[in-house]
Amino acid sequence: MKNLHQETGKNDGIPPGNPSNRMEEFPWNDHPIGCIGAWKRVPEVSIEERNEFDMECNRVKWFRARADMERWQEEVEILCEEFRRAIRACDKMELVWRRLAETSEGKGQGYRGYRAYACHQAEVYRERGREGRAKFEAAGGTWPTAGTRLVDHLKAERPNWEIDWKGLKDISREEEDALRIVDVGDDVEDGLL
Repeated sequence: MKNLHQETGKNDGIPPGNPSNRMEEFPWNDHPIGCIGAWKRVPEVSIEERNEFDMECNRVKWFRARADMERWQEEVEILCEEFRRAIRACDKMELVWRRLAETSEGKGQGYRGYRAYACHQAEVYRERGREGRAKFEAAGGTWPTAGTRLVDHLKAERPNWEIDWKGLKDISREEEDALRIVDVGDDVEDGLL
């Protein structure tokens, strides 16, 4: 069976046999960020079409970046809750070992070793919980207040990602008007544009 490179006879920098060799009819295929800059290789595109294309590419990039940001924020929230749970687990294990030490007290001479071990384990978990709590708070971690649901605590801790779109549109129009005033006639004659 022939590989795709031999079938198409084109060398687009993709190793032979790679199924993506069939994608070469798309002008944005070889650009690492997607479609940005693809119009540079298509000279017969009008400025309006180029601007529309750039706007659509920017929209795609913006929504992808926003989705990435939301995933990163969610990952931070998950890690913070894992930290809280680890600290609570240490607190619970300390309590369990302390109760075991108390139950073996007064049972006789043979249980002194059990009690000593249980006290030692309780101290180990107490220290782990104390150290974890200190590191979590030093890293900026917070705890939900009593009676607050975790989801409400997370919402309160999230940064405000609201965007003033109306304000941005006004700024964009002002910038657009300022750009229209600039005379590009000399630049076109000099070959700069």
